Amino acid sequence: MLAKTTERYSPEEHTEAVSKILFRSGTGFPMWLQEFATNLATKYGGVQTTREFNTALRTFTSDKSKPFELFVVGEGNFGKSTLVNAFLGQELSKVHFLPETRSFLRFVALKTVDDKSTLFVRKEKGVHDWMTSQIGNGTPSKDLYEITEHQVSREVGDNILAEEAKRFKQDKSGYPLAVYEYETAFKHTPKCIFPPGLRLVDTQGLNQMFPKELIDESEKLDISTTGKRFEEWLNKTSRGKHLEWQFRRCDAVLWLAHARKSNSAATLAALRYFRQYGKVTVLAVTNLDRIQGGDEARTKVLAKIHETYGEYVTSVIPVNGKLAMEGVVESDKNKIAESGFYEITRYLTKTCIEKGDLVRSIGRYNSMRTSESQLHNALGIQESEYNYCIDLLASHRLYVSNEQKKERTRLISFMKVSTDECVVMLKRNISRINWQDDQTSVPGKLRVNDVSAALHGKSELFCKQLYDYVNSCVSAMGQEEYKLPTFDAEGARAHDSIRVEMRVREYRPELPRTIFSISLQKMGFFDRAKIWALEKLGVLFSASREKAENMKEDATRQNQQVVTKQVMALWIPHTEKTQGVLDKLVVQQFSQLNVRLDEIEKELEVQEGRALIITANELGDVLKDRVVPQVVPTVFVNMLRKKLGSLPYVSG
Repeated sequence: MLAKTTERYSPEEHTEAVSKILFRSGTGFPMWLQEFATNLATKYGGVQTTREFNTALRTFTSDKSKPFELFVVGEGNFGKSTLVNAFLGQELSKVHFLPETRSFLRFVALKTVDDKSTLFVRKEKGVHDWMTSQIGNGTPSKDLYEITEHQVSREVGDNILAEEAKRFKQDKSGYPLAVYEYETAFKHTPKCIFPPGLRLVDTQGLNQMFPKELIDESEKLDISTTGKRFEEWLNKTSRGKHLEWQFRRCDAVLWLAHARKSNSAATLAALRYFRQYGKVTVLAVTNLDRIQGGDEARTKVLAKIHETYGEYVTSVIPVNGKLAMEGVVESDKNKIAESGFYEITRYLTKTCIEKGDLVRSIGRYNSMRTSESQLHNALGIQESEYNYCIDLLASHRLYVSNEQKKERTRLISFMKVSTDECVVMLKRNISRINWQDDQTSVPGKLRVNDVSAALHGKSELFCKQLYDYVNSCVSAMGQEEYKLPTFDAEGARAHDSIRVEMRVREYRPELPRTIFSISLQKMGFFDRAKIWALEKLGVLFSASREKAENMKEDATRQNQQVVTKQVMALWIPHTEKTQGVLDKLVVQQFSQLNVRLDEIEKELEVQEGRALIITANELGDVLKDRVVPQVVPTVFVNMLRKKLGSLPYVSG
């Protein structure tokens, strides 16, 4: 609980008093705010942020002497440019091709002017070469993302805009507009309500800037849906991003609304979204004089506008731009008074001049805080994505290792079954060998090479199954993509900088083929003669016949044993060699997945140029706290106590 006093102030008075203490320095931005800007650049300079945000950091730490900037926006075709001309004291904002080029028009009032203007462009090579030939390459803008500045004569600047408008009209769907802003100085006169040096940025109407479908649908859709469509347009189009960029960097906003369009969903969506930048926003209501029904009807319309837009703007002021311009040109005070011009000029004078430093400091603080919040959101997603990729890599490597082990186990089982089947075939063939066979007749009965071919065929089937299985592993891993996001300057996900697909190639190994050469001697002449003689005697003597059969059986058994020994001496190394080739294939097929995972890791690391875990840890450290705190509970209270000793208003 803060200290109590007998004297109390309204919340508005309290807020204004505290704001003056906190944000006004008398020499531009207060020191603590400058320190925040420097700390922002220092802290986030160590991590890989978006180029857009790096530009924003430069904006916050750039030249503090740049002019106060009033940004003028609103739906078009109801006197916005006329009112701007009334502010400037002369007819300047009347370049008819600006709506076609979508350019913002900057005006700077100076005591002395020359014939120079500045173009702010984003050119594409091969498309805008005609422009480069006239204005050169320019210099990179410090405050605008990927924009180059070009100092040209007014004649050249006007001609460039006219040519842009011409080319765009001829090819609206294919020609990308290059000019984003056009700044021109004009001689300051007593009729200009602003002091020399103030910059006023006039825009084409929102109905010209927004895509037609957004304007059309905003009349049919609810505010939530319109708001989503509006944010999509901001995030996905260069013109949308540039509009938001101006809200980030400007000092105050003059927003024009038509009295007859007091419920524009597009305007409400835009006001709601841009409120996050905390800029002083004056809502000028035009065409109130066209409301039928007298003062009562006009009062109801104003009440409706207050109800619809009031919480998103600082002040609502009705004004007749046409009448105001006539009064300024004719120096007719009655017309000026009747138009409501005095009220809005008093408010803008107070905002832009009397409270200029205060308004700029508050706007700068809110932009810095919002920008850091947007960056924190982006970096938080980025950290999560990095950790996800790290975990996914580890998971996939473990998965590959486990699947490789499974396949090697399957190979052992496969070889046992296959060789057992082949041995059965061999034994069956060996059983056909008898006492009469020799190395000439054995191959025809043994058919070892056919058995070897059978094993070869089974091995080829294993290779095909292995490739299919590895592909199934790839498919299983491919369901989870490796990707790292990139973001625009507002922290919205722009796209994924890397999307990696797993892939596998089929290896065809050279499977071993062994020619089995069997050495088997034919039974000797005397043994064969003895068997012949015994068989002849066997007709008379059964003992002789039995002895002959025994000799044949012994000889057959001996031949089969000799053949078996030779066959198995060749067959076992053959199967071992085959298993070795297949085992090597298993390792090779899965190794390519590990190699691909290593490649993916390197591709992911390219974005930061260092190990993923280092980046993830650094992002985690950066996200622990923020540079720009909410000032109320910290700087706010401490400065009040230091200045006032005790607080004149009870809070807490």
